Amino acid sequence: MTPAQWTLLQTAFESAVNASARERAERIETFNDAHPELAAELGALLDADLNHDDDLMAPVAAVATILSEEQADPWLGRTLGPWTLRKRLAQGGMGAVFLADRSDETYSQTAAVKLMATQLVGSDADRRFQAERQILASLNHPFIANLIDGGTTDEGVPYLVMDYVDGCPIDQHSNEKGLGVNDRLTLFCKVCDTVDHAHRNLVVHRDLKPSNILVDQRGDPRLLDFGIAKLLDTAALGHGEAITRLDHRVMTPEYASPEQVRGTAVTVATDVYSLGVVLYRLLTGQSPYGTTRKSGHEIEHAVIEHTPDRPSHAIRATGSADAMLRQFGLSAPRLQRRLNGDLDNIILKALQKEPARRYPSAAALADDLRRYLAGEPVHARGDGWLYVTSKFAKRHAWPLSLAAVVVIGVATQTGFYTQKLKAERDRANMAAAQSRQVAGFLANLFDSASPHTNKGVTPTAVDLLEIGVSDIDMLTNQPRVQAELKRIMGNSFLGLGEVERARALLTDALATKTAASANALDLAEAHHNLSEAHRHFGDLKDAERELRTALEIREQTLPPDNELLHFTLARLGVVLFDQGRVPEGIDVEQRALDAMIAAGRGETPAAIDIRGNLANALDRVGRTQEAGALHVETVALSERIDGPLDPNTLIRIANLGLWLNRQGEYEASRARFAESLRRSAEVWPASNDINAFFQGGLGSALLHLGRLDEALAAYARSERITRTGLGKTSPRYLKRLRGLANVLLHRGDLDRAAVLLKEGRSLLPEDTTQWNRDSVLVLVLSGRLALAQGDAAQALTWLTRPEAQRARLSVRDRLALKRDRGRALTAAGRFDDARMLLTDALTEIEQTLAPGHVETASYVSALIELGLASGNRALGAQAAQRLWAQWVDDGNWQSALALGHYARALSQSDPVGAATVARDILPVLTDTLGSDDRRVRAVSKLLATP
Repeated sequence: MTPAQWTLLQTAFESAVNASARERAERIETFNDAHPELAAELGALLDADLNHDDDLMAPVAAVATILSEEQADPWLGRTLGPWTLRKRLAQGGMGAVFLADRSDETYSQTAAVKLMATQLVGSDADRRFQAERQILASLNHPFIANLIDGGTTDEGVPYLVMDYVDGCPIDQHSNEKGLGVNDRLTLFCKVCDTVDHAHRNLVVHRDLKPSNILVDQRGDPRLLDFGIAKLLDTAALGHGEAITRLDHRVMTPEYASPEQVRGTAVTVATDVYSLGVVLYRLLTGQSPYGTTRKSGHEIEHAVIEHTPDRPSHAIRATGSADAMLRQFGLSAPRLQRRLNGDLDNIILKALQKEPARRYPSAAALADDLRRYLAGEPVHARGDGWLYVTSKFAKRHAWPLSLAAVVVIGVATQTGFYTQKLKAERDRANMAAAQSRQVAGFLANLFDSASPHTNKGVTPTAVDLLEIGVSDIDMLTNQPRVQAELKRIMGNSFLGLGEVERARALLTDALATKTAASANALDLAEAHHNLSEAHRHFGDLKDAERELRTALEIREQTLPPDNELLHFTLARLGVVLFDQGRVPEGIDVEQRALDAMIAAGRGETPAAIDIRGNLANALDRVGRTQEAGALHVETVALSERIDGPLDPNTLIRIANLGLWLNRQGEYEASRARFAESLRRSAEVWPASNDINAFFQGGLGSALLHLGRLDEALAAYARSERITRTGLGKTSPRYLKRLRGLANVLLHRGDLDRAAVLLKEGRSLLPEDTTQWNRDSVLVLVLSGRLALAQGDAAQALTWLTRPEAQRARLSVRDRLALKRDRGRALTAAGRFDDARMLLTDALTEIEQTLAPGHVETASYVSALIELGLASGNRALGAQAAQRLWAQWVDDGNWQSALALGHYARALSQSDPVGAATVARDILPVLTDTLGSDDRRVRAVSKLLATP
């Protein structure tokens, strides 16, 4: 049987299977006359349906047996990649969903693993799956459940790993909680906002339905399987949903749009239609296509041909008002009145058959619902005089109940508001026209991702953005829309680390807005965005200029207590901080924070952000305790105000971890970074570059704890995430490279460290004014490597160049540079110069750090090296005695390294004492560095006392 014949047979079967006896006979006769060669097959299928033929059901039963067998479940305990299946969450004939834990000890994470039946997967599923993962990686929203991983079992069963959401479908949640109309609409608006976020990130869901919109324990919606309907079955196991079709028109028929059923182009309007179906069910308890169960063919016919009843009429016609009364807490007539009018019109506008007649975006649908909730005129119906006046009367009921003496005033006021609403309508019409253009632009962009368009080449998020940029130029008759799209896409490029591309687009956006005489606040926003691009690129002077322009416009336009004004001032402080003008930056940040507190906004997200930046700056100038207190306050506020899974909260926890690391509280620091990574798994995909920051911080803590193998693994993950996601041209990559080279240097792996540092130096901008802290520290590390290799001259070359860039370094960085230059001078035989630098450095670091801080060990070690080289045996002995007392308390491997130098110096005058020190420190050094490390071997030789 050919595919075409099978399609004919399938269509005929679906048409006849649920028909009445008379209609069935007519349809069979018509089909048999047209296709006599298929008559027997159709009769066999219909007979099997009537008799529940075991042979027909055998394939499904076999899959159900494999995936849903409760006794001695064969899947529990199985490991798929790094995931171990722990508990069956849901099951059905089409597959099963399991709760799984990550089992590779990289970090702790819980996820949902969905095993699919192999019969439901097309031969090109793997290719399409990889393409979809590429697109999904661009999504980052707290209400979107992310795709984490995927693969195929040894039996060839495909699986997906998704965020685990402990919740239930939105309609079930609303019914079980007894949510009223307003609460349902408020919850649904959050769903619309989330879908709109996806659309703005170039993703159409295509399979929105209650089972893909769960509500978690906090009452927030979470969207599942975002875009997965393009790949695999997403049957809502355990919820009785219709299944997603497995042909080229991937969809759930009951929630599909007419264009999906017809197989024509899919756009953002497709999701708007599905949202309309979901909203219809939320408010009526039934489908727009009636309450009787229909075959897939009948549903598809209804989607294309049937105009849904008004929701208020559907309740009245089907007698379902009593059931809805129990859910909404309204009498049947009141519920009908609530739905009648605006809500009817809003839902039916979303369910228009022609995409152009629907809402232009999910955001527009949410906006109309919010207007309804606020008692304002909605866009889903005409704004005639009676309608506008009735809305005005409802919002101003008490004043209009005054005596008739104010009738003339009311009439005048009504005329005024009518004119005002007309002006608002005109502005809304202009905005709608712009929205239609944007929707059309996005439709073309999404079409570019179609396999029919790209001919099998999988587009990345950057590819789609590039296609979008080329299409923006077509919007010549709407320069403001053109400029806004450039600004939005420029910010998207910036978020992806494509800084040069972002800067070019944001520069164009500003120029276009200026030429189009955009309003002042729009211009200020464009200047602000361009400033951020300059800052990421390292052009800090340009960043300051653009930000000062934005600040000046906002100062002239906004009131003095405006939050945006204060936040702009705070961003200026960050730019000054980045330039090395740290005291000036601190002053600006503090002024911004004080202004926010004075305006009663001291605990807003913007004020919390300022606190975090100010804490970083205070730590940079050595105001350590103030910085620590502010970091702790920032995290506490962020947990309470922004929430434990807000991305900024996770970053602030990590910043506290950095501060703890600098205080020598390495275990506490490790715990903070581990916590950030644990929560990050619920917020971002593993490939997001923020995880590179967290992994680097974790690596630093593990390094100081002497867990060097684990530290190397964390730094390697950090480098890999940034290299894979942002590329080697990203400014962030140099930071990751530097961290990985540093841990290799500590491990004594000098050859690999040399390769990485050579690459790092090749990435430095030729213009040293474009350097940042990481640029300078690459040279510092190169100097340390040369010292370890015994090349004092080369070490001095690398360690001298950063002197011109001292402003980019923190207080601790500058002291470490002084220590390293002293060590290089020692190796070069310039002992007097070395002694001056090293004694000053030790004094300053002891004044900067808390007593007994382990970081002082390396400064003591440098003095002991000088004593050994210069023949001055007493040099550093007093400091080394203090270090010995500290060693008894902390047992840190870095202290042990310094004591190794002390033991070598002591061996010349007191071999027995040197052996005692060596015997005490050797186990720690061996555990940390390994017995083959040259430093461990040097200490081991001291045990052979005469």
